[in-house]
Amino acid sequence: MLKKFNNIKSSADSLTNDMIEFFLPPQEQFTVDQQSHYIYSSREMTRWVRGINEAIRHVQSLNGEELVRLWAHEALRLFHDR
Repeated sequence: MLKKFNNIKSSADSLTNDMIEFFLPPQEQFTVDQQSHYIYSSREMTRWVRGINEAIRHVQSLNGEELVRLWAHEALRLFHDR
């Protein structure tokens, strides 16, 4: 996803780890046993990545701050109502 952005492609591993760190605690804290709508699946991570990828598909340049803002925007878009 970040291959075409030489200035930030080295951030891919950190970005992935941060996504996992963001995703796992609520999944462990809020279970289906508590509320039936507390369903967390790996599909959510896929949707998150796809959202970021769709947003940067036609972008020619991207810096670290813009990537973090996009990362947070997509996270809020997916998880704000959970």
